[in-house]
Amino acid sequence: MKIGETCRGGFSNTDSDRQKRYGIMARKKHTFQVLVEQDEEGWYVAECPALKGCYTQGKTYEEVMDNIRDVIELCLEELRASGQSVPTQPEIISVRRVEVVI
Repeated sequence: MKIGETCRGGFSNTDSDRQKRYGIMARKKHTFQVLVEQDEEGWYVAECPALKGCYTQGKTYEEVMDNIRDVIELCLEELRASGQSVPTQPEIISVRRVEVVI
């Protein structure tokens, strides 16, 4: 059966029909900036500044990036469940080191 064809029982096989039938919310792609640092013990720590409390850690860069994607999804699901909209974040233009002497 091809997508869009009607299957037995008269149900259409399109994404929107499945969403209606099973109560699935339409998914939308979101893009967020993430800050990643490495702490004194070598762990990578990632934070999504647009979503308060959205941070995680990992032993490798790849692990922390996988973890932050999961945490962002959880934060967005929580926002949606509570009826809140997805916040926007001002574009981070640069991150620089600044030397000061005190």
